[in-house]
Amino acid sequence: MSDTIPGVKWSLAMNCPLRQDDEKSKRVFDLARSYSGCLTESSGTFGICEGICVNGTTCSFIGNSFKTTVYYLPRDGFDVEGEFAGLGGVEGLHQLCGNCPANAALDGVAGCADFFQTPNGAHELDEELQRLAAGLGLEAAIKEVFPATDLMWYGFWIESPLSREALKLLQPLLEALLAESSAGSFSLRDADGLNQFVRAIERALYFSLELHVEMMPPGHVDFGWRTTFSHCPRCKAGAPVAPWTEVASDWVSCGMCGHEFDPEATYSMESMEATAFRKPSDLRETMGDERYRPFANAYLIQQGAAPQDAAAMVEQHLAPPDPKMLERRRQVAEKARRKREFILTVLFQGIGEARSDSQDPHFNRAIPEDYWFSAPEMEILLARCREYGVEFVSMTHHSVHDDLNGLRVHYRDFPDMESAFKHLLAQGCNEWFSIRLLIPDAAI
Repeated sequence: MSDTIPGVKWSLAMNCPLRQDDEKSKRVFDLARSYSGCLTESSGTFGICEGICVNGTTCSFIGNSFKTTVYYLPRDGFDVEGEFAGLGGVEGLHQLCGNCPANAALDGVAGCADFFQTPNGAHELDEELQRLAAGLGLEAAIKEVFPATDLMWYGFWIESPLSREALKLLQPLLEALLAESSAGSFSLRDADGLNQFVRAIERALYFSLELHVEMMPPGHVDFGWRTTFSHCPRCKAGAPVAPWTEVASDWVSCGMCGHEFDPEATYSMESMEATAFRKPSDLRETMGDERYRPFANAYLIQQGAAPQDAAAMVEQHLAPPDPKMLERRRQVAEKARRKREFILTVLFQGIGEARSDSQDPHFNRAIPEDYWFSAPEMEILLARCREYGVEFVSMTHHSVHDDLNGLRVHYRDFPDMESAFKHLLAQGCNEWFSIRLLIPDAAI
């Protein structure tokens, strides 16, 4: 479970068999993107072996305490010729995308649409963009072409498709940002994704293609549910309300772009199954052990494993679970359950507020990490933790203000919880806090 990754979805307008508006075409397009990623995968985790595209793996280890080598056993995947039969198989797919002006993937296919992650740190990114725009002499043109926003990045993605003038401004600016990243002067969390978007800009300009963009709104994913937090429908910046807070229908002004909107109208929660979430194909299940065994051997050998090591890893993977190991797992799970029970029924008794619909299956209550506490409630919680010898792993502040939201402190930086809490208060944090706790065995 985690907050959704902030980023931008983009697509070059192109009518082709991969881009039809039906579920079958969308599924084939997703598989084509997965296949393309395996073609260019350099880590060895995913790949193509004996006509099977492996897009899900599980780790296996060979070695001893002095030297251990990690290999990846195939878990999920699909038959490429079978899935792309309607396009003429793999050869037909490569011909289709190889001659397509909208394919921005290097040595790949289905490169006409993708997603890239927003660089870390909204304010740090804005300062870098402002500096680069000034150095390139683009400040006045950017103000003229893009809608005005408090942070420059948000203004780039409001209007879609991007105008030719917008493309001509984004190309040198993003190229300069990538150059800073390559030089180590600025950190990008998804340089490869941004590089592909720049290639899409080049193709949009050269072939006069429409380039559609969409900033993704803030949200959260856990236990098969996707929550979209209240946000401005124009620039997608978060609404001035705390996440997970029930919002009455009311009009507010966006602090990023000035647009007036109703926060209640942009909050939603939906099942990922209801939004066509595709379950991966388990290769062992679809192949059966008789076919899976030689295939998994070949996949490990393709990664560089010695044949005898590959055979040993596969047999270990296919072997029935050891009863002693299952009992150890049961004991570990039971201890974890009792610690969660202690947190919910003793430490959190009468304080805190669950900010998620995810449930602890044993107690029909939200899991401990999804409880938020006010500053006075935190004082009560810390006193209870002292009483039972409970330590903390991390403490996070949640705020409607970007500069205070997500501030986190860790146990390794402070001698105790009180010092960590006082540090957050000194930073101006006084809204909502969440905490991850370390419960000693003696407490349960």
